[in-house]
Amino acid sequence: MQPTINRLAVALSACGLLSVAQAQGAPEFKFSGFGTVAAVHSSEDQADFVATVFQPRGAGASDSWSFNPDSKLGAQASAVFGPQWSAVVQLVSQQNHDNDWVPHLEWANVKWQATPDLALRVGRTALPVFQLSETRLVGYANATVRPAPEIYRILPVTSNDGVDLSWRHTLAGGRNTVQAFFGTTKVDLPTGTIESDRSWGLASTFETGDLALRLGYSSFNVKIDADGVNTLNAGIAAFGTAAAPLPTVAARAAVLADRYRTEDMATRVLALGFSYDPGQWFVSGEAMRFDTESVLADTTGWQLVGGWRFGTLTPYVGYARIKADIDEEAAFAATGSAPLDAAAANVVGGINRTLQVLNGSQKTATVGLRWDFMRNTALKLQWDHTRIDEGSWGRLTNFEPGFEPGGKVDLVTVAVDFVF
Repeated sequence: MQPTINRLAVALSACGLLSVAQAQGAPEFKFSGFGTVAAVHSSEDQADFVATVFQPRGAGASDSWSFNPDSKLGAQASAVFGPQWSAVVQLVSQQNHDNDWVPHLEWANVKWQATPDLALRVGRTALPVFQLSETRLVGYANATVRPAPEIYRILPVTSNDGVDLSWRHTLAGGRNTVQAFFGTTKVDLPTGTIESDRSWGLASTFETGDLALRLGYSSFNVKIDADGVNTLNAGIAAFGTAAAPLPTVAARAAVLADRYRTEDMATRVLALGFSYDPGQWFVSGEAMRFDTESVLADTTGWQLVGGWRFGTLTPYVGYARIKADIDEEAAFAATGSAPLDAAAANVVGGINRTLQVLNGSQKTATVGLRWDFMRNTALKLQWDHTRIDEGSWGRLTNFEPGFEPGGKVDLVTVAVDFVF
């Protein structure tokens, strides 16, 4: 049990979750960091596996073996100015949307500890949507190489610009932490941007003994400005103009234009999670429901991970599932105009292909081994076997002309995680 506690303490300290000792007199400063060096091989050579939607290249079609999906380096500076005031800045370098590795500002906030149990942070903080939101980038803090893409790629944004309030209190013999956030977020994609100008959410984490339970709800007002969806919307608008002489066709074109708009997209995420870790073994699970509009479909995802510790060795297994509720658009009725019928077929075909590409359904079985072979450093070997649903494009990207929907993908990952 003690080695487990030590590893967790080091990991949490590296990502800013443990308090720095209160300064006496002059401010107290602390520097820490984390990183992962990982190579991933994919059996699918007609598409890429990437860890986030921000990455332009990954393992598969671009490179048989790739360091891009999981490799990263993070550095953090913390300062305590007194019993109530502290600040933190965190920079993370990983593959960006434009294929460079320029560090980005992940956290930058000032914290006011109003009481021992009530704290307010202002600035850029971790977006507290999922169970591993605070540690999703810190590989050493997690048993597996990466949080399951079946959940964590649904909402790939990791930070929030605004305010974050947390309140701890005793509940039913345990300790409960309520967290609320409000703010905005904007990130760059390989082909554009995605942003939310009214993000807010609530989460409650209850801990008693070795058990932790979490419930969270978040709301976002999303805008997507990216090449693919912009081209689709331009095509729908052009078709609507061409169909103006036919009121029925034009009316349906107007419905499509509103349905697949990429501004003011109301998006809601309900997330549930648990973990049980008595020391010798552990098990954790997470589930989420993603409800939205436009080309992003309503989606359900879940995962389970469990492992057993034998000294410095930790074998683990996991299973994850994601299912998108895609309602494909039906074809237009014949209009009597060959050019207009062809345009209608192109619009419907473009919508349905976009729905499939952006909303893949798949299931993944994971087997891995973690070896804490030296202080603050762990080696992980992981195999992921993914079955993509029939007719689905899965959660891959960079599709080559020879890619066939459905099928199976095997990933092999070798990773070294460290904290300092």
